[in-house]
Formats: sequence, C-alpha cells, structure tokens
Amino acid sequence: MIWIFVLCVFVSRITVIEPACSNPLPFAGSSTWRTSSRGTWTINAGQTQIQNFEVTTSSATGPVKYTMDCEDDTTDTDGYTLLKSSTTVNLFGGPKNIYVCVKFEQKDASSTDSYLYYFGSSLTTDYIAGSTTLAAGTYERIILLPTSSTFNFDSLCADKSTAAERTHVAIKDGTEDSAAITCPTSIHGTFSYSDTTCTSTFLDVCSTLTQFYFNYTVCADEQIFSAVGQLLCVFTSTSGNNNYLTLYNKDASPTYQYACLVYSTSDTIVSASINPKECFDSTLQTPTSTVHPDGVTRTFTNYGDSVCCKYRYLSIQNVIDIISFSSNCVFFVTIECQSLQESVNLD
Repeated sequence: MIWIFVLCVFVSRITVIEPACSNPLPFAGSSTWRTSSRGTWTINAGQTQIQNFEVTTSSATGPVKYTMDCEDDTTDTDGYTLLKSSTTVNLFGGPKNIYVCVKFEQKDASSTDSYLYYFGSSLTTDYIAGSTTLAAGTYERIILLPTSSTFNFDSLCADKSTAAERTHVAIKDGTEDSAAITCPTSIHGTFSYSDTTCTSTFLDVCSTLTQFYFNYTVCADEQIFSAVGQLLCVFTSTSGNNNYLTLYNKDASPTYQYACLVYSTSDTIVSASINPKECFDSTLQTPTSTVHPDGVTRTFTNYGDSVCCKYRYLSIQNVIDIISFSSNCVFFVTIECQSLQESVNLD
C-alpha cells in the first residue's frame, strides 16, 4: 500500500487597516506633550494616534487614559478633527467608543512646539441614549457611541467654539520656557493676597514679566497648586468683562501641571477664581466663584510701591538718546523698577 501525503499550505492575507484621517496630526511623531486639560500625551511615530489622552467619565474615579485614533479630518470645513478611542468604556447600558471633536492650531505662528486646542461638542452627551451629563461634578465634551454605530460628523461636532473659556494649551515637553508669554499688563506688579494663614504675603509679577512668583519665604502657604511658587503665563484672552489666563506650573512633579484663572481688575484689586487644569464656561466659573471641587478664589492687592518699568529693558544711555534733542533743558529721568530708582541729570 502506498501512502500519499499531501501538504497543503494555506496563505492568509493580512489586511492592514489604514488610519481613517487623510493628514497626520500636527504634533511631531514620537513626541511628548503636556496639555492643560487632557494629561501628558505621547504621539505615535506615524502621527495618527494620541496616547494617554485623559477622559473623566466619573468624578469618583478621576481621569482615565485612552489611546485616541484619528478618525476623520476631511469632513469639517472649520478645521475640526474627530478622534475615536481604540478601546471602549462601559456606560449607559453597554460598551461605547469615546469620540472627541477637536481643533488644533499653533499658539505661536513661528513655533510648532505649542498648540491651542478647542473641543467642538456640547457638555458630555450619550448620542444614542440622550443623557446630558455623565455624573455630578464631571464636565466633559465627549461623545459616546455604541461600537456598531455609524456617525454623522455635524451631529458630533455641533457646539464649536474658540471662546476664551473653551481654549486649551498643549506644549511640547522641554519647551515650556520658550512657550511662555508676557503676563497681562493688568496684573503686572507686586501683590499681597487673601486666604492664607500668614500675616504677610508677596506675589511678584514684575521681576520676570512672564511668570508668577510667590515668595514662600514671606508666606509658606502653597498657592495655585505650586510647591515652588513659580508659574509661567502661557495663554491669555478676554471674553466679555472677564479675563482668562492659563498658567504652567514649574514644579518637577506637580499634582496639576496647569491652572486657569478667570479674573477682573478694579483699581489695585484683582479678583480671581482659579481652577486646576482648565477654566470652565462662564455659567460655571466667574472671577468670584467656581464650581470646580478643587477650585479656589483669591483677592490680590497691588502693593503700589513697586511699578513694573515700561522701559525696563532700556539702559540709561537709551533714555538719554531718546530725549537728547532737547539739549537746552534740564531733565531728571527717573526709572522705577522693583522699587529701585535711578535718577539721571541731563544738562
């Protein structure tokens, strides 16, 4: 008897699913970004995925990190992109994918190391179930869809806004100092502040115009979630009568990397509410109140004895050159910065 063995080789074709987006995300591949509202991101090499994107579906459990894939970047004419979670969350009766409608734009036209981003959805809605909130104390702009659902871009991105209170910041790791901006002139100076256990307090927004410096030698009570008391100004805007300021915490391992102020000024008084991470809509946060459980309010009072010098970067010779055309007169030029005065007699 002759046995015939037949070896059958089955070749299976592996289908590679390409990213749905036509363009790469604007962030450099294999880079790390510290964001004001969604944690510290890692961008994959192909620039199609944001890893460690934080989403909070319960105030009790806090933020959970998800990998978000670029799903659609060509449908919307306003520049919004749709991201979709690669895993699901079990909410509202079953597994759901998380969708995020977001717009990215450079914070500074000359740099690709910092971006602003805006969410284009209403406060969290389960698109199918129609639930308007996740839970008390949770304020998210995400969409939840069953895994088998198809979507309509316009429906998911139905609340677009680039208003000040809807603006968030992403800074490439290691470029924080270069991302700093000059703090608003309305809060230049040195200040005392309220709600501490100390008899004296000192905030300096004058010696370095790009940062808040709390002098913890004068008062050791920590402010604005910062152990070292140094926070960089990285974004500012206005909306109505309110001013918005995003600060970057320079602590090595902060509880909150960012803080956001809503403030107003009156003479020497600055009234501010301060949220960790991000500001809320005006219905939830004003200069004198915030619903954030970790938010605080402060009153800052300008000492008035230290004026940030308008010409702080000019030398005495610069000033002499500016006014030398009036050589027949006697001038006394006073430059006042950080309570230091220099007088020059020009004859």
